[in-house]
Parts: sequence; C-alpha cells; structure tokens
Amino acid sequence: ISPLPKDYSVTSEYLVNVYERYLPILEKALSAFPKTVYQKLGKQSKNGKLTVSLVREIYGTNELGSLTLEEGAHFWSNGSSYLVLMMNDKLEQSFYHELFHAMDSYILTESKVYDDWRKLNPSDFAYDYSYITNEYRDPKDYLLPQNRAFIDLYSMSYPKEDRARIMEYAMMEGNKAYFTSKTMAKKLQTLCDGIRKAFKLGDGDYLWEQYL
Repeated sequence: ISPLPKDYSVTSEYLVNVYERYLPILEKALSAFPKTVYQKLGKQSKNGKLTVSLVREIYGTNELGSLTLEEGAHFWSNGSSYLVLMMNDKLEQSFYHELFHAMDSYILTESKVYDDWRKLNPSDFAYDYSYITNEYRDPKDYLLPQNRAFIDLYSMSYPKEDRARIMEYAMMEGNKAYFTSKTMAKKLQTLCDGIRKAFKLGDGDYLWEQYL
C-alpha cells in the first residue's frame, strides 16, 4: 500500500484462506463496471491505474475527523488513486462505496450534473460536513419510507457520502424499497445521469440503474 493518509492505519492479512474466500467476491464486484470506467479513472491517476488493496482491518482517528474503524477507504497518494478494503462480509458493498468516491471526483470534473445536488434534499436540511458531528444528528423524518431522503444517517455527513451510499445500495439486491420515495428516485436518477455523462457510457443496462 502506498503511504496512507496520516489519519489512517491498516493491519495486513497474511492468511491465504482469507484471500481465497474474498478474492472471488472482489472479482465479481469489479466485473459489474465496464472497462471504460477503470480506464478513465486510471488516466486520472499519476501511476496510470486505480489500485485496490485488501487488508484485515482499517483504522481512522476521531481527532482527525475519521471514524475509528472503517470498512474501506479511498484516498490519493502522490497523485495516484487507491482503494483499501477490509476483507469481511461487507466487502462487496465497501468496494461499490469506495469505488464511487473515485468515480465521484472524476464526474465532478467532467460534468455539471451534481452541481445542484443539494437542491434534491429537503429544504430544511444541511449536511454536517463532519463524520463525528454527524454521529449525533437527529435524522428527523428523513429516513421514513414514504418520504425518505437518505439511505441512512451516515449519508447526511457529506454530499459525497450521500452519493456513495446510494451507489452502494443501488448495486445490491433487495434494495428497491430505498428508492421508492420521490426524493430518492430523483437522487438515483441524477447519480446515474452523472455516471453516463462523465464516463460517456453508451446504450446498455448497468447494475446501478436496476431500481430506476
């Protein structure tokens, strides 16, 4: 792993059977995206690729604004893009979430689709722009099925986490109920529009569009 950001540390995994269990899951998740996504993300990266590392555990620090135990992380180091993922039962979801962080930064430079993202939220809502403050937020009625505006509390921390959580849930089976409200349907549509426009994807069915 390239030098980690100062607010992260990892524990490496040395057991071969753990890799044997989780590598097929990662390969399945990787195959859900067209090659052009990885190619364009790679061109953004100084080393010419998006690097994915699998580890036993990932730790952040509260003092620097990270959660203390992470499922995954996306970061830039020396101009190159890295995903670090914890090998556990949430690996597939974590991959979709962290990959979208890499995609998100690309989309924001290639398209204006997300420029008005905050207007999709309820008028009385504002993001915390802090992971720690967000943990103590009252979610009010924003998570009720009939007028849901977010996947969960974590989504209310930053716009980038809102979008990454939507991507994560849109990719997994059995999550249609999260996208039935008017707000969530609009957010998912906007998310998908941004991906298609920025990555110049042609006709085709993409897994993240299954709940549109």
